Amino acid sequence: MLSPLHEATVKDTEALRAAGSAPQSETGQKITLEQRSGELFGISWKDKCGYINREGRIAIPARFDDVWAFSNGLARVLLAGDGVYIDKAGKVVIQPQGYQPYDFSEGLAQMKRGDKWGYIDTAGKVAITPQFNMAWGFSEGLARVMPEKKWGYIDRSGKLVISPQFDAASNFSEGLAAVRSNGHWGYIDRVGKIVIPCQFYDVRSFSEGLAQIRRRGDWGEPNRWGYIDRRGEMVIGAEYNDESYFADGLAPVRIGNRWTYVDSRGHLVFTELFDYAMPYSEGLAPVRIGEVWGYIDKTGNKVIQPQFRNTWGFSGGLAEVRVGVLELGDKLAYIDHSGRYIWGPIGDSGK
Repeated sequence: MLSPLHEATVKDTEALRAAGSAPQSETGQKITLEQRSGELFGISWKDKCGYINREGRIAIPARFDDVWAFSNGLARVLLAGDGVYIDKAGKVVIQPQGYQPYDFSEGLAQMKRGDKWGYIDTAGKVAITPQFNMAWGFSEGLARVMPEKKWGYIDRSGKLVISPQFDAASNFSEGLAAVRSNGHWGYIDRVGKIVIPCQFYDVRSFSEGLAQIRRRGDWGEPNRWGYIDRRGEMVIGAEYNDESYFADGLAPVRIGNRWTYVDSRGHLVFTELFDYAMPYSEGLAPVRIGEVWGYIDKTGNKVIQPQFRNTWGFSGGLAEVRVGVLELGDKLAYIDHSGRYIWGPIGDSGK
């Protein structure tokens, strides 16, 4: 069951989607999964949540109702029904008064007071007065906001540096941001100049110099994904049913109902096909074979055999996995690059 703070976050995310601005996860950007920081990792223990360190030792005892990832040295947690921020010693350092807290990015965090959005700094002070109908976190020094009905971008002082003019917008990545105008997507640079015309049915953010784009199929034909470079030129043809971003020089793509990986020239790098595949992180990629997940290296070798109910990418040397059967109460665990358990498997009850 979602906590009240999670429910509020989900509700606001759905509102942002309805407004036409996709969150980072929907624009193909590399995001750190919830409850993972690279230094401290979220755990659930006896129906409470806390954090462990890279060695699997308790760093912050489990006394919270819910936890999120650390960012800029702070993490938001749910304590006695209230969303607060803690430091890496577990000390409450910001107690929001009258607003909904969100994660920090580049030293500022979104905050929602009433129906308007603004930003606070790491001291908990209002840095940008709530004035926007919608707002997202900062990326590469800019944040997308909706003052009225169109999306634009502000800098860290709150100044509108790219005027609100887009029907939808994404975060900046590698100096470019995806925007939608007149029903089609393209890309702008940091001064708001359209550098790749709005011509695509759907797009994702740039990663390793390439971005995913989707073209609508002809009547009765499925939509197909491909990749463009920073000039907007197609470098990998739109021939895939689904895909994800490039990481470590490879990207997962779906051909029919099976997944594999391509390199930056569009060459298939493995002969084996998988039931699902995710991007690489720290040299390993989660893949599903049948109903279980494992990890492959960049040569396609199964270095951690498929055995988990679910997996996520590596961050800070560890990956979160789930063990067991969901209906019976699956268990959280963290593994290292060798597949060795660093924490768990342990269920929410502590067993």
